[in-house]
Formats: sequence, structure tokens, C-alpha cells
Amino acid sequence: MFKDATLYTPQDVARLADVGAATVRHWERTGKLPAIRTASGMRLFARADVDRVIAERRSKHVNPPEAA
Repeated sequence: MFKDATLYTPQDVARLADVGAATVRHWERTGKLPAIRTASGMRLFARADVDRVIAERRSKHVNPPEAA
């Protein structure tokens, strides 16, 4: 199913992205970071998706939008 089967919990993603777990849950609710749900309802995130979101965040910090 996944090329890289590494899955992260919200806490793992928060640590990697240097944000709070609530932010990670917000990203999932708003569709920014797709989640896989276990039978018990736990959110898990695929490594490729996590890497993409972190890269997007870094590029926004390096190249902030120009002020109008």
C-alpha cells in the first residue's frame, strides 16, 4: 500500500514539525495532512505526507509571502 510504511502519531509529527499536537490534528481536520485511522480511531500519518507538510512549512519560513 505504501512505498515507505513508516507511520507517525500526532505527537511524532508535532515533534518533527516543531508544533503542538493540536496543530497536527487541525492539519488533519482541514485536509492539509491526510490521516489513516486505526480501528480504535487513532490517527496515523504517512511519512511522505509528513515530509511534504514540513517542507511546505520550511519554504514559507524561508520565503515568506510579500506584504501587499
